[in-house]
Parts: sequence; C-alpha cells; structure tokens
Amino acid sequence: VPGARMLDLGCGTGQMLLRYARRFGAAIGVDHSPQMLAEARANLDRQGLSAVDLRQTDLNEFLARDESRYDLITCVGCLHHFPHADIPKALIALSRRLAPAGAFLFAEPIEVPIETLPAEIASWNAESVMRGRGYSSPAEDPDEGPLPLALLNDGLPPQSKTKNPEA
Repeated sequence: VPGARMLDLGCGTGQMLLRYARRFGAAIGVDHSPQMLAEARANLDRQGLSAVDLRQTDLNEFLARDESRYDLITCVGCLHHFPHADIPKALIALSRRLAPAGAFLFAEPIEVPIETLPAEIASWNAESVMRGRGYSSPAEDPDEGPLPLALLNDGLPPQSKTKNPEA
C-alpha cells in the first residue's frame, strides 16, 4: 500500500527489515546498539534497502517521543530485555502506534510448564543443544530468560491476548 509504514523495535541486525521492508513505503529500525545497527545497515545495503531509516536510541525513549502510526510493528526477541515491570507499558505504547488496520508481530521466549509442551517441541528439545536444560529452565543471563505469559497479556488489547504460546 503506498505510504504504508513499518517499525522494527530492537531491530538488531535487521532480519525483520530484510524480510518485510520492501512491502512498505517507509521502514524504520530502532536499536540501542551501534554495533547491531552497523551490521543491520550493511545487511540492508547489500539487499538494496538503503532507504530504511535506522535509529540508535533507547526503545522506551523512542516510544515516548514518536507519535507516528505504523501498519506493521515487529518486535522479535526484544521485549525480554526490558525490566518485567516495563513490558506491559511498552506493549500499550506499541498498540497506540498501530494504524487502524495495523498488525503487531512479536516473538518472545515464554515460560511454560515443561509437561504442557506439545510432543513436537519436547522431541526437538530432546535432540537440541538445549537437551538436559529443559525449555523453561533459568537462563545463565537473567536478561535472556523466558517471560511469564501473563506479563505479555497485561499489555495487550483484549482482542489480541496470547492464547497459544506455541502458535
């Protein structure tokens, strides 16, 4: 759609921008790390996406200052770096940035009881480098640990509540 806008929060090396930016009239990637943004810029330039706007800033500061509306907001592997108390507030701020028919795509590690895992995930875990740790065991770096599902649901609009963490 002409004029459609994309925002990727915590864009890292630009993987979501590489995947989706061509579909939008404008795309912005935000990350606090200059090293990640330098790699994102190189990745985007190699793919002919030099018009993507990359901004180095704290995500909460960006959300506090930016009043734009976006047709797609991606936030993949980013929210679990926020202090838990700030996550619902960040989700609410993100939902306010969505255009009326906009979509919010996020993916985060979710804390689930190991006995509730589908057989496919349990099988993968048994064969993966994570075997022996279990999906929900604490990470070495607490900043990388899985999030409680209720924490995510606290900031999502009622029609967007996450019901199936495996979906």
